[in-house]
Amino acid sequence: MATAQTVSPSAGPAAAPKGSLATVTWIVLAVAVLGFFAYHARQGAVSPRIANPEVTGIPPRPVEFLSGRSDADWLFRQQVGCVVMMLLVVALCVRAWWRQPGHPYVLMVLAATAIVWQDPIMNWAPYAVYNPQL
Repeated sequence: MATAQTVSPSAGPAAAPKGSLATVTWIVLAVAVLGFFAYHARQGAVSPRIANPEVTGIPPRPVEFLSGRSDADWLFRQQVGCVVMMLLVVALCVRAWWRQPGHPYVLMVLAATAIVWQDPIMNWAPYAVYNPQL
């Protein structure tokens, strides 16, 4: 005997998943934060507070750069490589977490990445409390 299946009116293709608004909100927030940092990113001392107006041009370097490229080219390559590698690591961690939530390898990568982000703070913090005249 065949039985009739009942279909809920909210189960159709027009029904949106519950988490879609939260996901879109997080994506918009992440893009806004990245956009903020990208807009305010500068190369060199461009702020009038710290720039030396008496220096013009590029000072001569004691050695040649690799492949004859300038330091600005290498700095740009490093910045682009950092962003690409960050996106790759995040994508791989998300994919691995979806496949095996709580896997030790993913947790170790997250912990190692957190340590790297904390390194500048740990290098600066011990010197923040001392009197510079000592």
